[in-house]
Amino acid sequence: MADAATTEVPVSPPAVSSMSTRGSSVSLRQAEDGDVIEREWVDAVKKAATDSGEDPYELARALIALKVEYMKKRYNQDIKIPE
Repeated sequence: MADAATTEVPVSPPAVSSMSTRGSSVSLRQAEDGDVIEREWVDAVKKAATDSGEDPYELARALIALKVEYMKKRYNQDIKIPE
């Protein structure tokens, strides 16, 4: 049973195209904004998840640090982290 303060928001699925390769079908997902995240950032997030173990607070801190670094390198924006 849903909480009275909770509201479900419908989310449209990402654009998916299919192509056939030797009888099997492969689905390719395309970023809606045309932006593709580099593999190094995906690997960094996976490493942060592995390193944080069972501590959700440590994972949150690690992901925030990665977001700040990404914003600086990608968009040259300095983001301040509240203490």
